[in-house]
Amino acid sequence: SNIFCSAVQIDTDKLITARHCVEATTDKLVVTEYAGSKTIYPVSVVVQSATRDLAVLIVPNLPRNAVALANELPAVDSAIVTVGYPLGIVEVVTEGRVTGLADIQIGETEEGAPVTRQFFMTTGAVAGGNSGGGTFIKENGKWVLVGTLVAVLSENSMYGSDRVRHLALNETLSAMKTLLALIK
Repeated sequence: SNIFCSAVQIDTDKLITARHCVEATTDKLVVTEYAGSKTIYPVSVVVQSATRDLAVLIVPNLPRNAVALANELPAVDSAIVTVGYPLGIVEVVTEGRVTGLADIQIGETEEGAPVTRQFFMTTGAVAGGNSGGGTFIKENGKWVLVGTLVAVLSENSMYGSDRVRHLALNETLSAMKTLLALIK
């Protein structure tokens, strides 16, 4: 079956994405429809984080320039944009805001103790296929990468099921920088 995910170019030949997008299919990965092109690029997984939903891919001959990482996490209520491929649709850009940082339980130890990780949350229209896509803020007039999308939480509001609140969970800058340090 085909899985659609997103990724962000962080170097001349490297993409960062969500680990869950690549962990089950590392021998069959291809990047398609990159930069509006239908060119198929062969992919190899360089490193997958053992504790975060992040992976770095090597993709030779990418046609675009890499994006820079932000210097720090954005403040609550900062404007953000997300870029991804929801449902396989090419390069959808949505606007939103940072709603906060959250320590979210992602599992349990063998002893039953909770395992939590810090994520930052944003609003904005995201859907399946956005995983691994970028969340960007403006620093000094330029858009820079501040996080990668890894999950979408939806809940019905008190006003009824016709109003749904979406919160996108993003891996943090420190998690991305820790992973990238492993391959430099």
